[in-house]
Parts: sequence; structure tokens; C-alpha cells
Amino acid sequence: MGIVWLAARESQVLRDLHDRLNIELAARFEHTAANFDGPAFRFHATVALGGQPPEVYQAIAVSHSQPDLRMMCHIDRILLGCADDAYDPPGPFISYKILSLGKRS
Repeated sequence: MGIVWLAARESQVLRDLHDRLNIELAARFEHTAANFDGPAFRFHATVALGGQPPEVYQAIAVSHSQPDLRMMCHIDRILLGCADDAYDPPGPFISYKILSLGKRS
């Protein structure tokens, strides 16, 4: 399974929120951390998640190997998703919670 994502600039607020979510989820549920979770987690915006042939994702990586620093986006919502444990890497996600980050000033 391939994944296309855009890296997000980490901030202390974002890292603190990530850590808080991990602590609060672990206190309420079992097995909440994904294999890629924790201090090494890289913040990102998932663009595509699917079953295309590897060549499709390799072509995307090559075509975007030189970042365009003029390209920016403002994330106004974040998703807390759940995936079935039977899939590795994770399969279909279910939207558990969506948090609005407020209006951009």
C-alpha cells in the first residue's frame, strides 16, 4: 500500500498536543500507539492512501523531489483516526474525532 503525504512544520504546540493525545488515549484504551507513533512521529498531511502500484508512488516522489517553497497551505482541522489492527500497514481509517483549529488570523 502506498501513502503520499506532505511534511508539516513541527511546533511546540503541535508536539505538546501529540504527546497529550498519546497519554490520554493510553489511559482510556489498550494498544493505542501505532508502530510509527511516539517521539519520532513526523507531522504530516496525508494526501493519498491507497492501493496503486509502487511505480505510481515512485513517480510522485520523483516529480516532487525538489520542494516548491512557494507552496503553502493552512491546516484548519486535524483528524484523529482509527484503523483496524488486522492491517499492517494500517488499512481503512475511520474518522474518530476532527478538531477545528480555529480561524487563521
